[in-house]
Amino acid sequence: MENLVNDHATTLNGGIDASVTSLVVVTNTTPANRASFRIRIDNELMLVTANASTTWTVTRGVESTTAAVHANGAFVSVVVTEAGFTAWFADVLALNGDLKKISSGTSTIYADTCRYVVNQFEVVSGAHLIINETGSLEVG
Repeated sequence: MENLVNDHATTLNGGIDASVTSLVVVTNTTPANRASFRIRIDNELMLVTANASTTWTVTRGVESTTAAVHANGAFVSVVVTEAGFTAWFADVLALNGDLKKISSGTSTIYADTCRYVVNQFEVVSGAHLIINETGSLEVG
C-alpha cells in the first residue's frame, strides 16, 4: 500500500547519475523501514520501494518525470502526489472496510465500508485532493 508521508526532507549524501536505483540520504526522518512513498529531487519524482535507514531503493522518473543527474547535497523532499494518493485510495477501497483508521502525519483518515473523511493533502502541483462524505475523490 502506498504510504502517505509528507513534509519530511533531507539531502543526498553523494551525487547520483540518471540510471542508479539506490541512493543514500543524509538523514532519514520517515517512519522506520517504511517504503512505498514518493520523493522529489530537483524536477524528478521517484517512488521509494525499499527503505533501509539512509539507503533507499527507488523507481526513477515516475509520473512522467525524467530520471536525471542529481548533485551531492541536493534537496530531497518526501511528497504526496495525485498519483500516489490515487493509488493509496484504490488500496483503501480494495480493503472493503477492513481498515478502520489510518494516520498520516497530522492527517487522520477514518474508513469504513462506505464513508471516508479526510483532511486535505497538498500535492506537488499545489492542488488539493479531498475525499468527500460520499467517498468521491475531488481535486480542488
